[in-house]
Amino acid sequence: MNLTFSDFIDLRIRQPYKRDELTKFVQDIEQLQLPDFDSLPEITEEEKQIIREDFEYKKARIGLEDAWLEASEAEEPVPILRDTVVILMEVKDFIKKVKDDTSDDNIFALEKDWHRLSTKEDQAGILPNCILSMTEILFTEKKESAQQKLKEIIRERLKLDFEWPSLDGNKYAVSVYKSFVDYLRSVNAFSNGNSGHPLFLEVFVEPYANQFRYHFMSKRQTNLISKPEWFYEYLLKTFRSLRAFFLNLRKCEADSFFFLFSDFILMLNDLVKEKLSHIAKYDDYLVHLTHETLHYTVHLKQYFGSDHDYLIDFLFCQPSIYDKWLNLEAQQMNAKLNDIKSSKDAWDMAVDQANDYNFTVPTKTTIRFRDMMESTYATLRLLPSFKYKRDFFEKVQLEPLQQYVQWLQSFYEAHESSQSEALPGSLQLGRQNETTEVERMCKLYSNFHLLKNWIDDYEDEEIYIEIGSHYGHKEHSAFFVMKNRIDVLKKGSFRLILRAAIQMLQPLVNDYADIDTWVIKEQPLNVDIATSPVSSEILKIQSSLRNLIRTLESLLSGASLREVIYQLGIIVGNWFVKIIMSHQFSLRGGIQYTRDIMQILLEFSYYPLLTFKKLTSSIELLSLDLGKEMTIRSFIKAIKDDNHQVVDQVLKEKGIELQYSEVLDVLYRRVEAWKD
Repeated sequence: MNLTFSDFIDLRIRQPYKRDELTKFVQDIEQLQLPDFDSLPEITEEEKQIIREDFEYKKARIGLEDAWLEASEAEEPVPILRDTVVILMEVKDFIKKVKDDTSDDNIFALEKDWHRLSTKEDQAGILPNCILSMTEILFTEKKESAQQKLKEIIRERLKLDFEWPSLDGNKYAVSVYKSFVDYLRSVNAFSNGNSGHPLFLEVFVEPYANQFRYHFMSKRQTNLISKPEWFYEYLLKTFRSLRAFFLNLRKCEADSFFFLFSDFILMLNDLVKEKLSHIAKYDDYLVHLTHETLHYTVHLKQYFGSDHDYLIDFLFCQPSIYDKWLNLEAQQMNAKLNDIKSSKDAWDMAVDQANDYNFTVPTKTTIRFRDMMESTYATLRLLPSFKYKRDFFEKVQLEPLQQYVQWLQSFYEAHESSQSEALPGSLQLGRQNETTEVERMCKLYSNFHLLKNWIDDYEDEEIYIEIGSHYGHKEHSAFFVMKNRIDVLKKGSFRLILRAAIQMLQPLVNDYADIDTWVIKEQPLNVDIATSPVSSEILKIQSSLRNLIRTLESLLSGASLREVIYQLGIIVGNWFVKIIMSHQFSLRGGIQYTRDIMQILLEFSYYPLLTFKKLTSSIELLSLDLGKEMTIRSFIKAIKDDNHQVVDQVLKEKGIELQYSEVLDVLYRRVEAWKD
């Protein structure tokens, strides 16, 4: 090259080197004669600024037609400055090192030289940009060549020491690992390659990445977009099989086991990201893909301590994927909810699961909705960020819960506002009997009770407390408002059970009260009277009461059953006390009434909390016979005269637990109280 320094600079400004001219670039630099550095004048920063502006103007004119230039304007030569010469001197030295270094052992020293050279600045702005860019290309090719040779060495050493890639980490002695690690250090195999990961890992991951591509990124039968669990299971199996290998590297005090193993996982996860980007385009598979990705991420954290690469974040950051996934989850929940509500056996009892609950026998609707909600909780728990969890709760849990409660509430309101036994929708039973309405209300109560219990079980979970705080419900869960609403409906449906029971029994009791046959002309007591059968009317009440209690026992249990029976017993007891207080009784009529009442009380015998003290004491007074020593009138007089000793003795003997005024009220219903 016979160009002067100025002409060389001028030429390469006008005609920059092309990428395929690397050989020519090297030759030109080698042949370039640089001026003597000491002979160059030192100039001030102000002079450099003037030269820089003039040179920029010159470069701006390059390419303009001569006709546009003034004929008298002469082209001035490129100025020669110390800064430019220094950089070119270093470029020449660097190129010489690259050519002379044939062993590839000093690539890391060259990399340091290149880093220092690339940061050099020609303050005058004269050096053509192509000079450093071509130098970088030269270094890059050298580096890649050296790395390829080093990678081949690592491959051979892995095969020699461990029969890689089919290695068993526990098969080899620690000394083998120690020798291997020492060798890797000696060749700088733990330094980063072009991927940003250690060269050793770039080599180590190759067969496993290739196998992944072969099975899951080609036209093989294993590459099914509907089966993301297949490639996730392959990866987990690979990680499990190689964990011992990386653990033994750690024992040799190599780079941190977590660092190497985590990097290895990240490198294979980069392939997973390609799969996610592809499968996420298909709406039919997005929900399943998301669930499998969540499970995979959790397994990585649980089994391998890798929690810094949430693939779910990558998936949700794809354009429109996050909103689409939420909507698809909500659509699936709505479809399931509609299936639950419209199924023909929705209101049948799930008897096989009755032992799981201590308050009621659940309906199949109850069980299916519970299972549906619990499946969403599993997904909610796996989501990595609060935003994801809050959005999922609102869209996929809260909205279906509100719809379900509203659906149940429509049945509740239809019954509450109507005296009719018929209800709309699938709650209407196919068969009709005297306990039909009670069954309906028990099933409705079962749903509200289970919903409240389900919320009670889950509302203490940290995520629900956190969401509740976000809504402003301090120290309350995200279900705070819904729980109060469900509790009101639960209590209301409980009252409707009692109302249905009352509507079933009260007409029979009213009919019984209307017979009014308890005032019979007095006859001497005899065996026939004392053993006469109970009235036919009370047998109807007893039969219906027995059916009612059996129905309640088949649909409720535990505290709910006891509370219903207790409230029912109080109501029934008050009915029969009211009959006493509105009718007159002869002794024979009182005995008959007492025998009838005992038939009723027999149905409550399994519920000892119901003592019926007022009723049993009252019927004892109706059939009270004090013999010839004392008449009913004289006994009434003893009470009025405050002859407590006599009165208390009688009351104690008969087991009567009433106030004196209450005793008088009952005795006044005896016809003997008014006879002379």
